Formats: sequence, structure tokens, C-alpha cells
Amino acid sequence: REALEYMFSDPRIRVLGFSFSRDLARLQALCPGGGISGRNVRDLQKVCEGVMQTPKGATPSLQRVCEALLGRTLLKTHQCSDWQQRPLTRAQLEYAALDALVLRVHLLPLLVDCIDA
Repeated sequence: REALEYMFSDPRIRVLGFSFSRDLARLQALCPGGGISGRNVRDLQKVCEGVMQTPKGATPSLQRVCEALLGRTLLKTHQCSDWQQRPLTRAQLEYAALDALVLRVHLLPLLVDCIDA
């Protein structure tokens, strides 16, 4: 909990996510008392809206971003599985790891110049 509060409160740290609002709300529920404000969060989905020049109100999914910017399809079959049930299945862990890998290794280098624009 302390690490989360530190990461989300230190202005020198930029937290990057994709379609991050629900995740942020869950993290805030874990750390009540305002330790996680979201001020230093940058949602890459919003960055992709500008890069892809999507029509107003047409928020691109990570799958659509991968297709448009990487020319690859990202399978999202486990997106709607039960993420509250523990332990997570191996397939859920692989799904989550792939999402993180795609964002960090493949998309971030393409978007780095647009993040603070």
C-alpha cells in the first residue's frame, strides 16, 4: 500500500495505463484517504485517440490500437473473465502480461513523443 501511495503521489513519477479509469478507482478503494489521486497518471488510450485521429467520442480499444499502429491483432478473449476470483488462471495471467508487454515494449516507443503533448 505504501508503495502504491508513493508511486501515485510523487510528481517525478509518471504512471502510464490504458483505459485506466476503472483501475484507478479500484486502486483508490484499496488506499482510502486520498493517497492515490491520479494527478500523475497519463492514459495512453487518450494519447492514441489523438495519434489515430479517431472521431470525437470514438475511444479506441487496445485491440484496435494494436491493429492500427502495429498491424497486429491482440486477442482479448479473457478480458471479460472473472478477475475478482482468486487465484487467477494461467490464461488470465498470460493475458494481463501480454497487455503490459504490448504497451511497454511495442506501443510506448511509438507514443513517447506524444505523451506530454
